Amino acid sequence: MLELRVETSELLGRDGLVEGVFGDQRVLTEAYSDTVLSEGMNSEVVELSPGHAVVLRLVERQKPEPIPFAEVAERIEERLLADKATAYLRQRAEEIQTAVLEGQPLSEISGEEGVEYQAQTGLTRENTAGVEQAALAAAFRLPKPADRPSVAIEYLAVGRVVVVVLNAVEAGSLEEFDEGKRSNLQGLLSRYRTERVVEGYRSALRQEADIEVM
Repeated sequence: MLELRVETSELLGRDGLVEGVFGDQRVLTEAYSDTVLSEGMNSEVVELSPGHAVVLRLVERQKPEPIPFAEVAERIEERLLADKATAYLRQRAEEIQTAVLEGQPLSEISGEEGVEYQAQTGLTRENTAGVEQAALAAAFRLPKPADRPSVAIEYLAVGRVVVVVLNAVEAGSLEEFDEGKRSNLQGLLSRYRTERVVEGYRSALRQEADIEVM
C-alpha cells in the first residue's frame, strides 16, 4: 500500500498560482491537458523533485464568464509585463545555455549577467545541500556529461528561470546504503520490474487483439 495523500485545490485558472504545486508550469500544463480536461483521465506523473511527484484529476470545471474590463485592467497590465519579463528571461537563459555548451564557464557568465550563481559538489537525491528541488530534479534528469557539460533550462514559478549545468557524475555504491535503505531500494526495483512486465503484457494483448466496431 502506497499511502498516497489526496488533496483538492481551489479553483484554478490557466495562470496557475504564485506558490505551491500549481506554481510549477509543468503541473499547470498537465492540469489543462486534453487528457485531464476532455477525457477525464488521470494526468501523466509530474516529478517535482526526487521522491516527490503528483498526478492530477479533474474534480470540477467552471465555464468562463465575461468580466468587465475595468475589473481586470490592472491584472491585464500585470500579465503583459510578466509575459515580457518571461520572454526576456527565456531568451537570456537560452543564450547562457549556448555559451556554456561552447565552453564558457557559468561562473564567468553569471558575473557578466549579474545573476545568482551557485556551485555544488557531491549532491545526491538525499543530500541536496539546500539546492532548490526543481533544479535538483532537473540535474538528475540530465544525461551524463561526455566531452562537454550537460545543460538544462528549468522554468520555475512566474518570473524565475534556472540554468542547470551538470559537469560530472560519480557512480554510487550499495555500500553507502544502510540495511533499511537497501530494503526500500529493492522494493522500488521490484515494483518497477512488475510494472514493466504488466505493461509489456498489455501491449502484447493490444497487438494481438481483434477488435470489432459495431
